[in-house]
Formats: sequence, C-alpha cells, structure tokens
Amino acid sequence: MARLNEVWTPRHQDALRRVFNMRGTAPSPQLAPEIQPVILLHGSPLEDEPELALLHGNTLFIARVVAPAVAAQFSFANVNVLPNTAYLAVVQFVSSPGGAVLQIQGGNQGGAAAVANIQSRDSRVFNPDVAQAGAIAALAATQGSNAALPANLSLALPAGVQIRVQAVLGPRNSGASIAAWGVAVNAGVDINLIGYLRRFETSDGF
Repeated sequence: MARLNEVWTPRHQDALRRVFNMRGTAPSPQLAPEIQPVILLHGSPLEDEPELALLHGNTLFIARVVAPAVAAQFSFANVNVLPNTAYLAVVQFVSSPGGAVLQIQGGNQGGAAAVANIQSRDSRVFNPDVAQAGAIAALAATQGSNAALPANLSLALPAGVQIRVQAVLGPRNSGASIAAWGVAVNAGVDINLIGYLRRFETSDGF
C-alpha cells in the first residue's frame, strides 16, 4: 500500500526498474518518494515508439493465416490465444485482402493446422544474440470451414483495408480467438494481424 506521495505501480514496475537501473530480482513495486515517474494512462507508446515495447515487457507481433476454399462451405482463418499462458494479446490492426467478417470470442477455435506465419516484429526478439523462449508461443493458427456462417460475427473487413480494432484477448477460461470468415462459399480467406503480447497483472481483473 502506497503512503504519502509514494506511487504504487505493479503494472509498470518492470519498465521503471529498467529506466532507473534497479538491481536484483523481484523489484519493489513501490518507489521512493524522491522518484516520481509520470505514467500516461491514455494512448499507447507501442504505436508511436515501438522500440519501447521491450522496456515495458511486451512482445510486438505480426501474423498472417490463410484458409483454402472449400466447396459449398464458408472458410475461416483464425488465431487462438492459448489457455493457461501468461499473456494478454492486444490486436491493434486487422485486415483481410479479399474481404471478410470478423469474429472475436472466448475459447479457442477448432479446425485444422493452417498455413500461417506468426512472429515477433522486433529483431531483438526474432533475431537475438542469444536464443530464448518467446511469448509468440502463446498464439496458434487454425483454419476450417462450415456450411453456415456463425451468429457472432461482428465487424465487416473491406477488401485490403486495415481496420483498427484494439481487441484485448486473454488466456483465461479456455483462451480466446480472433478469426476472419469468408463472405462467400467456395472461396479462400486470410487474416492479417498487428499487435502485441504482454504479461497480465492482477490489476487486469483476473
């Protein structure tokens, strides 16, 4: 509990630890009174200054998932946020070159393995000096089809237009998923995502 003019910053403590070069593990989330950081609670530094992502403990990612055409079926291309991982996936932008309808839901979407590429967009992560396990493993791609479109489709994705969605998908309660469904039978579809992964804190409501 913060006292007097001390600040309580559990979500930002890793960034503050790096800025002030605090040593050791498990840094205190409470700073001394003489250190007063300014934390902006609006906007996203990851959009204007993406190189700060690692400072905040976040992993920038980019993804493309392709689903083939299936006779008399609507195809979908999907990205799952796997359950029981330590990451929230924030999807900032989504697009589908041929046009589609967006689906965001709790639980992982089934289907088959998809032709996909999900990777970090920070070379410090995908091409590090020393190999390390990455947060990207919290995401997985699937593809499939159905004779009818699901009832929980939300946003139309015009062909070739990048849409800002700012969706926050979590790993709790069987995970979550975001998919693009084709709008015509016997037609392939793909989904392109730009976003970031970050570890969740108790203050996130979990």
